[in-house]
Amino acid sequence: MLALSYAANQQGTTGGVLSVTAASTPSSYSQLITDRRAALKGLGAAAEAALLAADDAGSSSADAATALQQYTQAYVCRSPAATAASPAGCVRVAAQQRSRPVFGALVGGRYFSPAGALAGWDVQGLGLSSLQETPVLVTRGEYEEVARSSAEQLAGLLPKGQLAELAGAGSYQHIDAWESHLTGVEVHLCAAEGSPIPKTA
Repeated sequence: MLALSYAANQQGTTGGVLSVTAASTPSSYSQLITDRRAALKGLGAAAEAALLAADDAGSSSADAATALQQYTQAYVCRSPAATAASPAGCVRVAAQQRSRPVFGALVGGRYFSPAGALAGWDVQGLGLSSLQETPVLVTRGEYEEVARSSAEQLAGLLPKGQLAELAGAGSYQHIDAWESHLTGVEVHLCAAEGSPIPKTA
């Protein structure tokens, strides 16, 4: 979302933006919340209730922590090593080091309800004409929280949008399917630059 906003604001400036890769990005923040709430239902009623109650309260409980771990492993990062408790996997380390002030400002400290600076974000509000010449690769993991239809909608709205789905991955495609993710990004960048695609891609 932030990359698309930045690219739209840079059009016509010196240098501009050559291309964008939008990983796990829907066409609006409200659609992301809808997709996350739909994904929650796949965890069962108890986990859904625990996470929604924690989101509303702005605090967690043991049940919510367990449900969040289930949600993360089902939709965000499917790699057991990355989500491991001990030794702490990269997903846990990243969550511990996340900037609370930034998280609060962007999403109001909430995950399943619209809040914060991104609450009203919508790609159509960017003025799609500003992205006429910018190739955008929209990527999503096969099992992630952003619904396929949402990613397809975003790619369809962008004049030079293209969708790539990565098999076996959650939202953290760069971890779950890192080789195919990097290859897809490399091919996208080479095409945008007009460079030959390396034989390894």
